[in-house]
Amino acid sequence: MTLLSDCASAATAAEARYRVNYPNSRPRTTRIVALDEAAATAMRMAADSSWNGARFLVCQGRSRGAQGLDSIPPDLDLRAADGVVTRLSDELPGTDCVVMVGTATANREAASIIGTACRARGIAATGLLVAPAGDTAPLGPALAALRPTARMLVVASDVEYIPEMLAALRA
Repeated sequence: MTLLSDCASAATAAEARYRVNYPNSRPRTTRIVALDEAAATAMRMAADSSWNGARFLVCQGRSRGAQGLDSIPPDLDLRAADGVVTRLSDELPGTDCVVMVGTATANREAASIIGTACRARGIAATGLLVAPAGDTAPLGPALAALRPTARMLVVASDVEYIPEMLAALRA
């Protein structure tokens, strides 16, 4: 006698009526931010592929609100692929996921600002540190900066992992 597993029983006609028969009506909106120039170079290779609502940005540095007051939360200037400079606070509304890509020289302050802004808005923040083979620079400081703010943290040994990770996140 053969028993149906739970998966097989879910495939019966009676269970099939509960399936959603159409694709997700709202595509994911992802921002991919390079935290340093080495990460920006690696990210540009991935940006050449087609993505679902992903926007690739490079961290330009810290900026303050329009008045420059300390009471305003820190913000970041980000450069898009077309060279236009935008602000992190303008990029986050409507965003589902932020992927921070960095190397050993990642801007740790930027990682903290991005992660804190994502947490405050309920946006999933992912950290992706790339340590290419043969690179002897320690990842410890960059890892320590990303760990408190990223919901998921991945260390990859090759830049080829970037597009694979973005595809897995449905960017």
